[in-house]
Amino acid sequence: MNSPILVRARGTPRRPDSGFSLVEMMVTIIILGVVMSVLITILMGAMRSIASSFKRRFDDVFLESEVLVCDVEGHEASPLDNVPSNEPPADQGLIQMDEERRITGLFANDLDAILVLRGIFDGAKRGEIMQKYGLIEKQYTAAVKRIRLKLFGRKKT
Repeated sequence: MNSPILVRARGTPRRPDSGFSLVEMMVTIIILGVVMSVLITILMGAMRSIASSFKRRFDDVFLESEVLVCDVEGHEASPLDNVPSNEPPADQGLIQMDEERRITGLFANDLDAILVLRGIFDGAKRGEIMQKYGLIEKQYTAAVKRIRLKLFGRKKT
């Protein structure tokens, strides 16, 4: 009796495209599953460690959804809405940028003055400006003098 069913049952069935037996494939799949399970466990532990470290650094950290307050009518309000920001308002930033452009435009043909103004606008000190833009003492002093004269006029003594 050589029926095809018996031959398949007695022999090791193989996938025609890979050459691996089904048992070999199942063992490979199980090993890959175990490896993935270990990797997922390691990643979860790392994420848990990062989260607990963050929590230890900041004792009073809350999500915004945890501090929402509902009034009688059911409207939600967050106490974080009234906390002042450390950054200046956007309109003040735009006004400042416009003023800086206007002042810099007054010195369109004076490269040293423009460099000194950029440094001043960035909050740099005299030595930092000279070092950053490669100015010598005479260039810096002359540029500052021209800026003062143009912006403030001559001092009356």
